[in-house]
Amino acid sequence: MGEVIDLDVLRPPETLVKIGGKTVNVGFVPSGITWDIDRIKEELRNLDQKEILEGGPAAKKGYDLAVEMCSVYCTVKHPDMTVEWFKENTDARQVGMMAEVITGALNKAYEDADKYSKKVKASQ
Repeated sequence: MGEVIDLDVLRPPETLVKIGGKTVNVGFVPSGITWDIDRIKEELRNLDQKEILEGGPAAKKGYDLAVEMCSVYCTVKHPDMTVEWFKENTDARQVGMMAEVITGALNKAYEDADKYSKKVKASQ
């Protein structure tokens, strides 16, 4: 048998977040939602930060995008955690922190995959 490249090492350990009475693993971002999370992340990045701080229309748009990100992420394992669920069961601070944790997990996944890829290429 040839060499085995273990891609399971790329899967991060569980990181649990409790929000709205539910516990969600935010350490792993399923591949099927990475494009959606990236799109939302990019939309958030493009919002006018000054307008957000002043409570202008960008603040509401940012909140809506953060809720969407949380829902996209959570409904993979928790189908009931819809946009409506987040609006009814969490506050803006919780949504903001959850979106930050999800974004951080995705960024770390990309970094870890890049490091591992370089390591595998260097060993070949």
